[in-house]
Amino acid sequence: MEDRRMDTENERRGLELYVRSLSPAGARTRQEAVIERLAALAEREVIAGYDVHVWGTGIRPASPAARTASGRFVLERLAAFDEWAARNEATLGTFETNEVASTLTGTTYTERSVPILALAVFENATLRHVAPCRENGEACSVEDCLDAIEAGEPLAGTGEPTPVPVDSNDGGRNGREPTAIDADEGADGTSDPNTLAVSEPIGE
Repeated sequence: MEDRRMDTENERRGLELYVRSLSPAGARTRQEAVIERLAALAEREVIAGYDVHVWGTGIRPASPAARTASGRFVLERLAAFDEWAARNEATLGTFETNEVASTLTGTTYTERSVPILALAVFENATLRHVAPCRENGEACSVEDCLDAIEAGEPLAGTGEPTPVPVDSNDGGRNGREPTAIDADEGADGTSDPNTLAVSEPIGE
């Protein structure tokens, strides 16, 4: 029997997957497996759609690169993740904020690190869940979140929805195939689709 769970909630549910560039081989295998699961969930209409975004190891909010369209997208998403976590008394331990000393200038700067793999669950323009996270002492990985979605189980932390900026991406709700964050122009002024929107590391 065909697996069709496109109920009222899933009709509006879209996912965004964020993958870190230049990850170790084992992490790349995990990333590819999760992308395959997203494709299968969309094919079976368990979810309305999904997007895949590539980012670096972190972003420096005060850097020039953070003021680009791609940098603003990442900062907006991180701000929404933080708000979701605060509303739901969850922690996002792998999204760390650190003060880093520059070996070139001798100055310090703030950098926000990001995990190898992260998932955001949207319903309409509302952020409903972020993984990985820890809530009520329980860890929830990206795979745990997908397991719950596939099984039709409620997601933890969906009681306090978090609106996302209106000018940001649409949370995979239009059923698009996976795409990378729009790449900035390269050093030679050309647009390289393999150029990461958030470099490793970004800005100094």
